[in-house]
Amino acid sequence: MKIFFAGDTIFPNTKRTIQPEIVKMLGGSRVYFNLESVVLSKKPENSGTSWIAKLLGNYPVFSLSKNGKNFPKLNAFFFLSNNHIFDFGKKGVLETVRFLQNEDLSYQSVESLAGVIEEVIVPNKGRILIYNCNLVNPSKYGVTANLYNHRYGKFPYSIADVQQALQRKDFSDVLAVIGFPHVGKCGRDDFSKKDFKQLTSLRKYIPDSIPHAVFGHHSHQNGKTYYSAESNQFLLYSLGNFIFEEVHGRFTDKYFYNYVAEVDVQSGGIDITLHKIYSDDQEIRLVSEKENSYFPTNNIEQISL
Repeated sequence: MKIFFAGDTIFPNTKRTIQPEIVKMLGGSRVYFNLESVVLSKKPENSGTSWIAKLLGNYPVFSLSKNGKNFPKLNAFFFLSNNHIFDFGKKGVLETVRFLQNEDLSYQSVESLAGVIEEVIVPNKGRILIYNCNLVNPSKYGVTANLYNHRYGKFPYSIADVQQALQRKDFSDVLAVIGFPHVGKCGRDDFSKKDFKQLTSLRKYIPDSIPHAVFGHHSHQNGKTYYSAESNQFLLYSLGNFIFEEVHGRFTDKYFYNYVAEVDVQSGGIDITLHKIYSDDQEIRLVSEKENSYFPTNNIEQISL
């Protein structure tokens, strides 16, 4: 059984051409995404002169798609714990959830700590645990985030919520634990010391025999990998983007070269392969050999845990 992890994703205004090789690779497997924006029913009006009104009025249009017709037909699951989910407070969260429900798409629960960890049943083998949390401060558009994120349960989920959830788990048939955190800074390709310590410290809540892999997102570019045989851990700082659109002209070539992580579940653990892709507002394809220079040279792109 295979599952895939892709990076920052939105519901785009234009349809992409997806290379047949990528469609075949993903096939009917479950693909996990970070939904990088809320989905609103209409664009907020730029009314008034306050700084809040100006920021809301300039919110990126790509976040306001009304339907999912331009999103590829994949077996998708959307995680929502990130620094943008509360850009429009509780109203924005609820509209986003309603949109996903109307499109019959699977998504992370936002109503209780049960949503911190998604369980994947592997027939005749056991379970994979996938946790998702936000380690990033609210976005500059998140003018309502600080007002609302403590009024709607514990969402977006934090690293402390992951710790609590892992402490309560029964690991008797767990094959692997996979982290899918929103972490780091835009334009950066490596963990901060603080974030790296927080994520690797989760190892103590997981039995030693069970592998721990982490696939980060948020920086909008690919990132570095780390592996420890002693602790049976593999970390990728950032997958980059899967479907995204230009914002205020800030993207350079490095933002278009990204990873899709493949996890092949075995009885004794997992095999990880990082597939290199190119993704812009017209196409998503596998990279050519001459494009490898856009990725870190010393990354581990295939490993068994």
